Amino acid sequence: MKRYFVIMAVFLMNFPALAATSIPFTINMSEAVTVSGCPATCPRIAIDVGGTTRYATYTSGSGTASLIFTYLMVSGDVDLDGIVLSSPIDLNGGTIIDVNGNAISNLTFTPPNTSGVKVDYPSLSMNFLNNDYILSGTHYASFPAFLTAAGGTFSRASTGTYYDSAGILQTASSNTPRLDYDPATLAAKGVLIEAQRTNLIIRSEEYNTWTQDDGSIVTDTAIAPDGQMTAEKFVTNTNLAQHRVKRTVALTAGNTYTSSVYVKKAGYDYYMIFWSPLGSANIAVNLDTGSVITSGGGEKVGQSVTPLPNGWYRVSVTLTTVNGGNYQQLNYAYNGANNFTGDGVSGIYIWGSQVEQSAFPTSYIFTTASTVTRLSDDLTVPTGGWYNASEGTIAPTASIPYLGSTNNPGFASIDNGTSANAVYLSVQDSTTDRLVPAIATGNVNQYINNFGATYVAGATSKIATAFNNNDANTAKDGVLGTQDTSVTVPAVSVLRLGQNRGGGQHLNGWIENIKYYPLRVSDAQLQILTQ
Repeated sequence: MKRYFVIMAVFLMNFPALAATSIPFTINMSEAVTVSGCPATCPRIAIDVGGTTRYATYTSGSGTASLIFTYLMVSGDVDLDGIVLSSPIDLNGGTIIDVNGNAISNLTFTPPNTSGVKVDYPSLSMNFLNNDYILSGTHYASFPAFLTAAGGTFSRASTGTYYDSAGILQTASSNTPRLDYDPATLAAKGVLIEAQRTNLIIRSEEYNTWTQDDGSIVTDTAIAPDGQMTAEKFVTNTNLAQHRVKRTVALTAGNTYTSSVYVKKAGYDYYMIFWSPLGSANIAVNLDTGSVITSGGGEKVGQSVTPLPNGWYRVSVTLTTVNGGNYQQLNYAYNGANNFTGDGVSGIYIWGSQVEQSAFPTSYIFTTASTVTRLSDDLTVPTGGWYNASEGTIAPTASIPYLGSTNNPGFASIDNGTSANAVYLSVQDSTTDRLVPAIATGNVNQYINNFGATYVAGATSKIATAFNNNDANTAKDGVLGTQDTSVTVPAVSVLRLGQNRGGGQHLNGWIENIKYYPLRVSDAQLQILTQ
């Protein structure tokens, strides 16, 4: 005789959102039951996971009135607006009977509200903010351990500087990635990926070797941005004059250069960095507030002021040279005017000068008797078990502090080692700065989705591309792109971070995280993924 049971409730058991790889559900029956058929034909509950049907399979509870069904995530599962359970229980060839052996005919239940049960299970994930890395279901608590497991490489055949969580400038050894922080807010920014740069100015911290006009250098008199007692003080004399310390650098006509210096108030309220000849570029800064009080010069094309702990600022000015030859970086103790009478005591603290051929300042490079080159950061992971050659979704979150170099910096690329075959996401850094996700096969862009809005320098953007043969789309910051129905998935072999397709065109910014799913997620999930 069939018995009609009442399923009293369905609820989750201690599910830590977005952290587990399985989700248990408990079904409370009105009486004790016996479950059979496992493992081949276990009863189960259907679950909609981002448009894909998965199942929570019976795992325990036979002989009681409480049955546990468990959904085991599959690599690539993603549902960021909440999974949905379906009624009734699917016997799937198994049986559920009462303790007297009577079959149960009514297995319907009212599905619980699972809108808050979100699934995010990429086959590859690198979260540089939380220092959490996933490869094919295995979590790694350190980036080196992840790279070893993935067969990936990180290289930078030189030292490189970055800010730690206290805003102190640190130096990373060769081939060590830099997990950088904002020196003002102390917020984590992710892994820093930069192109090669050379500091053209020598003795970058030894201002006693520089020319001193109407003032003098007191060496090693203050704590510098790197936490060491290496900052120097330029003290004005008592003349009515322009009080400054300067060094000459040979620049080439028609190139763009950026000059940057760390400065701090040491009595006077203002500082000016000035390039000559002919007033080529300058910027004056209030050292109490960091605000720019004046700037100009016929060759000036950019400027920046970055606050640091303990009253320090990194000030930069960018110029495009009209005439080549010797230029001078002049650092003024500035009192509201170029010419003023010094008091013989006050001045400015100064440290870490840099001149680089670049449209913006990059991380500080220390020099002594000669110029020094910081080599590029190169981070790659070969495709392996985490990658699906037929379809997939790639989703990086990144930011670029400065644009205008016509570099077309890359967020990420999955390519074949060249620019010929690639799924890549970059910024067209030219007259209009647009995020451009694209797919290339045989060096031909067969799919490209220009997000026309101007990319804002320094903004953190989430972008994702989902692709399958004849079906690709992209989303950026919650805005869905236009579907392409003719794309062919290219043959690729390597994932590279912070570069454009085939390598090069470095981000000169930060990757916060990147995820890869071995399936073409739905457009709805693609959009949510980038919100």
